[in-house]
Amino acid sequence: MPLLAATVALVALTGQQQLHISARLASEVASVRPGGQFVVALVLSIQDGWHTYWRNPGDMGSAPTIDWQLPEGWKAGPIEWPVPRRIELGDGMVSYGYEGQAVLLTRLTPPNSVHTAGSSTLVAKIAWVVCNADACVAEGADCTLTCLLATRREIPSTGRW
Repeated sequence: MPLLAATVALVALTGQQQLHISARLASEVASVRPGGQFVVALVLSIQDGWHTYWRNPGDMGSAPTIDWQLPEGWKAGPIEWPVPRRIELGDGMVSYGYEGQAVLLTRLTPPNSVHTAGSSTLVAKIAWVVCNADACVAEGADCTLTCLLATRREIPSTGRW
C-alpha cells in the first residue's frame, strides 16, 4: 500500500503487557475524494486458542467497539459484521464470534468541503474482549490511518485487507 500509511499504538485496557489480538486499519482506496464514501477495514488478528465476539455475543462476551475520532465533518457508519462462528463454551453455553482473523468494515464519508491537498488522519479507539478456555481479558488499541485526498476520484488501493 504505497500511498497509504497505517500505524497502530496498542494499549491493553487491563494493564497486561502482551495482547492476544493485534489490530490494524486498512482502506479500500489509497486516496479519497470530497464527499466520496469509502470502506475502512478493522483487521483483528487473533492469537491461536483465543476468540473474540460478534455484535450479539450469545451467552457471554462483549462485541468489539470502535470509537472514531474523525476530522471535522467526517462521518462513520455502523460496523458491518462478518458472519460469526458458533463457539461452544461448555455447560450448554454458546457464544458467537471469531477465531484467527476478523475483518470489521465501516463506511466513512469525508465532507464535501474537505480540502483536496494533503491528507487526513483518522483515529479509531478500539476495545474488545478476548477469551480462551480459562480466562477472558479486556484489551484495546488506538489505530490511525492516513488518507490522501484526491481531487477527482478515488485511487484504488493495491493492497488487501
